Amino acid sequence: MQSVRLLAGLLAGAALFLPSPAALADRGAVIDRSAQILRERYLDAALGARVADGLLAQKAELDKVSDPQAYARAVTQAMQAIQPDLHLRMSYEPQSEFVPGSGAPCAMTAAGPGGQARQVVRTGRIDGRDAAAIARTNFGFEAVQRLDGNVGYLRLSSFVPLDLSRATAEAAMRFLANSDALIIDLRGNYGGAPETVGYIMSHFYAPDAPPTLLHASENRAAGVRSEVKTDPALGSKALAAVPVYVLIDRRSASAAEILAYSGARVGRVKVIGETSAGAGNGGLKYSVGQGYALFIAEWKVLTGPGWERVGVKPDVAVEPAAALATAHRLALQALAGQEAPPALREERERALSRL
Repeated sequence: MQSVRLLAGLLAGAALFLPSPAALADRGAVIDRSAQILRERYLDAALGARVADGLLAQKAELDKVSDPQAYARAVTQAMQAIQPDLHLRMSYEPQSEFVPGSGAPCAMTAAGPGGQARQVVRTGRIDGRDAAAIARTNFGFEAVQRLDGNVGYLRLSSFVPLDLSRATAEAAMRFLANSDALIIDLRGNYGGAPETVGYIMSHFYAPDAPPTLLHASENRAAGVRSEVKTDPALGSKALAAVPVYVLIDRRSASAAEILAYSGARVGRVKVIGETSAGAGNGGLKYSVGQGYALFIAEWKVLTGPGWERVGVKPDVAVEPAAALATAHRLALQALAGQEAPPALREERERALSRL
């Protein structure tokens, strides 16, 4: 998987031209900083300016909301009323300081309400949790098992960056390496790192296959292009020949949609379930003062029309609760004509009769 990722220097450099979040002393300034980021970095300059103007016009009204979490929700609703983008939202995360391009998380002191100092973790990630907390989610790898008929099953709740999740991802793919068909369950998966999508998809191609472009996007503000390609070094001769089914629902978003959309676009996976969330343009998160963080879409999809606001459409539309059984049945039907030991053929026949 070859990926031209963010140019950290460019993004970090861009942040240097903005006022320091630690210097902001009131929530009016939170809106001011948010408006500035929207103008400078939102993927569409005209839409970014429109949202920024709308926020500034509602500054006094928003400031009437005293509870921090409610305030973040109110700002999110105000922005999305102008531009219905699921990657456009505010959150209250006083334990973290989000600075894209800032590198590995590190402890630091920042200004809190009233200018009082608070201890935070400065991070370039969009997930403010520390590595230990993310590890307790098993880095998004919720389940890996062998279903009847030698159909592999992988359930992912998120796509954690590879610097944290690689060892777990390797273990999961090794477990699945002898499967005759695969089901990847992304129902409820809220997204994460596109590089991890590329890592997983790379295993479904032969080692001697040329890299396949899965996903490309561009960042207007930074002037860079990002690509996610399969990596022949991760290719698997065995898994390259197996059918792959991807399960999605209306909560599958962002990087989960990248896997479903790109996998279907290049003809490598069949998508089962219901239309996904429609969070199509990649985003970054910025601290804007007083513990608030602004998440905005900066990356515009270049590979095909994308799925922003329309979602990824399944190849086989079924209710989410029936998606796994449907995919298992399709996998067993696809394997029915293949040679297999008598015991495995019987196992598949029994499993198919129960579905």
